[in-house]
Amino acid sequence: MNNYSWLQQNLHQFALSSQFMREVMFDVESSAISTNQTNDNHVFVSGLARSGTTILLNALYESDEFASLSYRDMPFVLAPNLWSKLSFTKQDIDLVERAHGDGIKVSSESPEAFEEVFWMTFNENDEDAQEKFKTYVQLINKKYQKERYLSKNNQNIRRLELISNTFPNSKILIPFRNPSQHAYSLFSQHQRFIEDSKKDKFISNFS
Repeated sequence: MNNYSWLQQNLHQFALSSQFMREVMFDVESSAISTNQTNDNHVFVSGLARSGTTILLNALYESDEFASLSYRDMPFVLAPNLWSKLSFTKQDIDLVERAHGDGIKVSSESPEAFEEVFWMTFNENDEDAQEKFKTYVQLINKKYQKERYLSKNNQNIRRLELISNTFPNSKILIPFRNPSQHAYSLFSQHQRFIEDSKKDKFISNFS
């Protein structure tokens, strides 16, 4: 994140800071891109941060059975199909350690928890929230030419009933970790990102 160029940082600011802009992106994408009704046998990984959700996500993603948002979809994660047509970024599969400093390596092709941008944009209590979320999942599946969706979103721990009602045949996986190890990991990451945000305001805004 702190390696983003000035242009990339401003593009993120433009695409993600405004709720209106995010809504427009989704409306344009859902109107312009035709989707097919896919099965609802998806997988949702959730739980507390630092509980092993990313490792579980990566293990499942390697099966090549699922579509999932990736770093390449940033910052227009609500319009993955249109952004893929406009983006001229070359494929980058070189792995580098992620900002957490925990040994997990990622590239632009790696899956990540960008689904939360959808829930930052649309109120989950709205009557049409479920239908919009179904459409969003179909759009992601469309881009990656898959029928099953894979999500990693720690914040979904608050939406388990909604997800179950929206996709009744899907699986929800919640990993657990030794409490003392978990607490220490959370504290270490908190301290790490505090120090990083002091050096880079962009990290403070988007981490």
